Amino acid sequence: MNKEDIINEVAKTTCSKVEAGKAVNAFLDAIKKSLKKENKVTLVGFGTFSVSKRSAKTGRNPQTGQEIKIAARKVPKFTAGKALRDSVNMIDKINKEKITFKFYSPEAQSVFLAGCFNEWNPAANPLEKNKEGNWSTVVNLVPGRYEYRFIADGLWKDDPTCMMRNLNQYGGYNCLLNVD
Repeated sequence: MNKEDIINEVAKTTCSKVEAGKAVNAFLDAIKKSLKKENKVTLVGFGTFSVSKRSAKTGRNPQTGQEIKIAARKVPKFTAGKALRDSVNMIDKINKEKITFKFYSPEAQSVFLAGCFNEWNPAANPLEKNKEGNWSTVVNLVPGRYEYRFIADGLWKDDPTCMMRNLNQYGGYNCLLNVD
């Protein structure tokens, strides 16, 4: 994940991509300013940004083997908080729920599922068709909120059984699914 990905994630839940970019940049600037003053930045449950001092030392040039002096310097440091460490270590222990996605379209030749759980990649989750024209696929999801849509014969389609929707950046609506 990079800065652009973070901006996209913020934009999904709060505001436009432009506003999300401003918010992320302001957040990062605040951390930089604090670290320049050698102040800690603590985000409870996430972690602490701080400045560590490295003293001057003698090293070796890896190409020549000649001794070189390395000046003293300050380096940024991040220490993960307990909640972050726990979440990283617990992801494999969280029970994933098998969610069946269904779409009825007897005339369709192909149906795919795209959503935030597969980075909106239509090829990631093809649906299988039964004799009655019902398409389905099973996706393992951890608890959370997910947006998705179907793609039938290359056209984006809503899930007619979905009652919750969220406006997307293209002027349409994504279906919402909450997994408990």
